[in-house]
Amino acid sequence: MDQPTARIILRIFRAFEARVVMAIHAAGFTDISAFHIHVLRHLDPEGLALGVLARDANMSKQAVSKCIRDMAKKSYVSVRVDTGDARVKLVGYTRKGTRMMAVAVAAVMAEEKRYLSTLGEYRYRQLRRSLQQIQEIYSDGSGDA
Repeated sequence: MDQPTARIILRIFRAFEARVVMAIHAAGFTDISAFHIHVLRHLDPEGLALGVLARDANMSKQAVSKCIRDMAKKSYVSVRVDTGDARVKLVGYTRKGTRMMAVAVAAVMAEEKRYLSTLGEYRYRQLRRSLQQIQEIYSDGSGDA
């Protein structure tokens, strides 16, 4: 084995992420970075509590807060106090953020089509099944799944 499987997966993910960011930049959202996308990919379109967002992104609340403040300044997200609990800050997409995420989703779908085209239907489905099986190894709480 020339390199660990995890390293191959990580390199593929980094290249995938770079292509998504390039598509976002090409659409005119040039102030978005992979760091922003890492946080925003976890944000529910209906909004999410900052603490939940930090947990889902597997980042500290402070790091996520910094990213969200930056994204709010750039008008991609809004932050509001939860009406049910004033201690909770809810983060949601603005119209601009929704437009940017639509570009990101389209870029993700384009990458999926590239995988399908490269591998063919059978091997693509086989790859997905295999990766899902590996993902299940970590779904017992012993790692980020």
